[in-house]
Amino acid sequence: MWLWIIATLVAFYIKGLCGFANTLVFTSILTFGANNVNISPVELILGYPTNLILTYKNRKKLKPAVFVPLTILVLLGSIPGAFILKNVTAGYIKVIFGFVVILLGVELYLRDANILPVKQSNVMLAIIGIISGVLCGIFGVGALLAAYVGRVTTSTTEFKANLSIVFIVENTFRVILYTVLGIITFSEVKKALILVPFMLLALFLGIKSSEVIDDKIVKRIVIILLILSGAVMVAQNIKPAEKEQYGVYIGANPEDMVDRQLPETIVIDAQYYSDEQITELKDDGHTVYTYLNLGSIESFRDYYADYEDLTLDTYENWEDEKWVDVTSPRWQQFISDKADELLAKGVDGFFIDNTDVYYHYPTDEVFEAVSSILKKLNSKDTYVLINGGDSYVREYLNRYGTLTDILDGVNQENVYTAIDWDSDSFTVNPEEERAYFLEYLELVKTDGKDAYALDYAIDSKIINESKGFAKQHGYSVYVSKSLELK
Repeated sequence: MWLWIIATLVAFYIKGLCGFANTLVFTSILTFGANNVNISPVELILGYPTNLILTYKNRKKLKPAVFVPLTILVLLGSIPGAFILKNVTAGYIKVIFGFVVILLGVELYLRDANILPVKQSNVMLAIIGIISGVLCGIFGVGALLAAYVGRVTTSTTEFKANLSIVFIVENTFRVILYTVLGIITFSEVKKALILVPFMLLALFLGIKSSEVIDDKIVKRIVIILLILSGAVMVAQNIKPAEKEQYGVYIGANPEDMVDRQLPETIVIDAQYYSDEQITELKDDGHTVYTYLNLGSIESFRDYYADYEDLTLDTYENWEDEKWVDVTSPRWQQFISDKADELLAKGVDGFFIDNTDVYYHYPTDEVFEAVSSILKKLNSKDTYVLINGGDSYVREYLNRYGTLTDILDGVNQENVYTAIDWDSDSFTVNPEEERAYFLEYLELVKTDGKDAYALDYAIDSKIINESKGFAKQHGYSVYVSKSLELK
């Protein structure tokens, strides 16, 4: 907790002194000891009232011609943001804007030092204003916004007033968004409330310092922080992507895999691949596991009609899929035969889906049937990776103390991320959910088995956070941008 207190004191002293950069300082300090998804909501809750305070204190310096257009642009930024985050690598955009912020900071310094002429281009100011407003709306990045406001205001108080009122709008939007997406949880609110006294103290000291320190010195500090903000933005997003170790492509056709940068271990649906195509993947150095559905059946499978009489309830959120009566000897024999057919194609193991049939039908008969199928697969001298199945796996461990007879590893979907089925979007799991799945994967690892995860995200920030979270907790993760897994 001491690190959080230190971050709060330093960040909000800077906020009181300069009017911005609290997010930069707060996040930079806490990155050494916390995950960003836990940092951002707390900083947002703490930062919101500081913008209200600074706006009220400097209200006489508000200029509608400055803050009204920017406020509109920040709100409008959320519209292209949805498209950009889905179709463009956001990190590249942030690198470009980071360099722009650095250049603007340098330019502001040169003007302030009278090295450059004071006259400014109104056209250029308009362009910077539009870009900064949209950037803040899309990413919540205020550095370029601060650079723009710094160019069109003449004093520190005027700068703080007009920047803070725009931040109020952006903060309001994010508070609503984070609440809806479940990113703001009770634990984050509780932590923020504990830190509020430190925030108020630091903000007060920063405001008082700005009244004592010469306005020109404060402006220089603002310029330095701008340049630093741009440099941090570039540094955080210009890092080369680490090579993937694991990938799930069960929705991809063989043609989709040609000339594609694939990780070492891949999961495909080998039912749609020829022996030769699988051999090519292995010759390229890949370990190839195939999808095999133990507990349900999809209507598009060519064998669906043969086993339709064994189907049970419809799979929630997947209308073309139904649970299967795994206690049927006919189904158990089918799975074994299908496994032999896929092994003959040359795959290295199985990605077994829907052992969660036991969660939906928690009887001893279903438990024993799932166990029998897995033991039969495991006896074929191949690798068995279960997808999900936490209820079944936990029960098996409770009964027998080890998983050695049934599996070699577990893949858990949505450890760090979550799927919002109502809006068909991806978000971040609440802390409680993450803790539950982490404990499950740790249970598996303690038994000497492999731990994998499959997350879903299109936001590059969340993708990077998911990978960092996996690295921090010792499991391999693949982050897909679509549920189709192509």
